[in-house]
Amino acid sequence: MTEFAQKLDKIQLPPHILRELGLEKDWQKKVSPEFIHKVVKTAEKYKDVLKELSKY
Repeated sequence: MTEFAQKLDKIQLPPHILRELGLEKDWQKKVSPEFIHKVVKTAEKYKDVLKELSKY
C-alpha cells in the first residue's frame, strides 16, 4: 500500500486535465490512507478481471 501511495504522489497532470476532472493542484495530499487501502483491496479482489481488461 505504501508503494501505491508513493506512486500516487508522483502523478503529474496538466492543468487543463485537473480542471476537466475537477481536481485541485495538490489533490494527491487529500487522498486518505483509508481510501487507498480500499482501492488496493478492491483491485486485488478483481485482479483477474483487471488483467483481462488491460488487454483491450
